[in-house]
Amino acid sequence: MNIVKVLDDYSKTEEQRELVEYLKEALPSTICLEPIKNKEFIRRYMTPLNDFVIWTTAIPCADARRVLK
Repeated sequence: MNIVKVLDDYSKTEEQRELVEYLKEALPSTICLEPIKNKEFIRRYMTPLNDFVIWTTAIPCADARRVLK
């Protein structure tokens, strides 16, 4: 897994914006990939906050009169 960094996603000062404009013209891409070093943190971050399973017995697009008969 990699962390994807895009220069356009960061807030920049006026000087940094000028540098980014130069880099956009000079480089083929302004995207940087960095391998994830702390994989345990990512596993904790990506796990759900609870183990509840939400389900319903509703019928999609059902007309209420047909269901109640």
